[in-house]
Amino acid sequence: MPEQPYVDFYKRHSISPVAQNISDLKKHYDRREFLYRRLGLVASYVKGKTIIEFGPGSGHNALYTYSLRPSKYVLVDGNPKGLKDCEDLFRKYFPDQKCHQLVKSLIEEYQNDQLFDLVLCEGLLPGQKDPEQSLRSIAEFTKPGGVCIITAHDCVGFLTDLLRGLIGGIVIKEDMPFEEKTGILLAAFEGHFAHLKGMSRSSKDWVVDSIMNKALWGNKETDMLSIERAIKTLDASFDVYGASPYFFVDWRWYKDVYGEKKDFNKTAIDCYRKNLHNLLDFRDQWGPRPAEENRDLLNICLEIRHLIACFAHEKNRSHIEGISQNIHALEAMVRTFSKVTADALSDFNSALKKYPAITPKTDWKSFSSWWGRGLQYLSFIRGQGR
Repeated sequence: MPEQPYVDFYKRHSISPVAQNISDLKKHYDRREFLYRRLGLVASYVKGKTIIEFGPGSGHNALYTYSLRPSKYVLVDGNPKGLKDCEDLFRKYFPDQKCHQLVKSLIEEYQNDQLFDLVLCEGLLPGQKDPEQSLRSIAEFTKPGGVCIITAHDCVGFLTDLLRGLIGGIVIKEDMPFEEKTGILLAAFEGHFAHLKGMSRSSKDWVVDSIMNKALWGNKETDMLSIERAIKTLDASFDVYGASPYFFVDWRWYKDVYGEKKDFNKTAIDCYRKNLHNLLDFRDQWGPRPAEENRDLLNICLEIRHLIACFAHEKNRSHIEGISQNIHALEAMVRTFSKVTADALSDFNSALKKYPAITPKTDWKSFSSWWGRGLQYLSFIRGQGR
């Protein structure tokens, strides 16, 4: 049977490397509340509703959802370790609340005749072999008038993670023991993490899930799911509702918006195309740019991802040279709106040119402080009778 992204890697090592820091539970809940608000959800909507979540991981994010008192909460995951962690958390924090059900299943194999008020799927769809089909599969469990929440990854927002995946692919060797790889990567990226003040996942879990697991950066068989692709995939039955980061701007007079003039999805895609560059660097934000210029930006990032995935499999120096050439072209493009980001690209390229003499101690200079807005959330409303 072909490799299943995420699940087989987690099973092979008996891990669920997606735990969140909940030592300050109120802080954790505040973050989740803010996220849900950006997605159009308030606590009163969730209370008493039926919910299904695909890929809840270790259940730390599900804690907040469960605290809102749904009438039924189904959690579907193909990783037994993650499901056990979910059960342990629920038993610890909600010992008297028994409305949840844990189901071991892959997305494409899950069956249920019931439709739900709220469907959740975080951090799972991008990296699947057919993310659009997986999205359609989970969205079908949404009631008419219900809400579906998913996450998208874009090669622009995810570029910094892709480049760190390349670094990881250079400094570790496939035949190294698991723990040795982990230690090397932690040393290589220690200075990078210092610039993510809001990081709520452990550094160890990040390097295991984002670097050692090649689903998004080093697997030619998997694909990414951009905001635009997600909206188009569900266009026939769903209207986009909210987002995080929130980038929708709609100046239309509400009295002009009715029938086929609603165009929620078209408006959202237009906003995405003009603001795509704002996913590139979490440290700043810029005004809209022409959509065609951002399309060029995306195409370069797509080519970089392709070359990085090829290098992960073939370790061919020509791929490094191709990546360097594309980074140089991207730097010139980015310098028109962000000197800081362009300088980070230049520093990355300077260090990359030392290949193969790159080690965990290689100084990547200003690249170390550059991270993108790598994960985007979208909420959708299923149309009545659709």
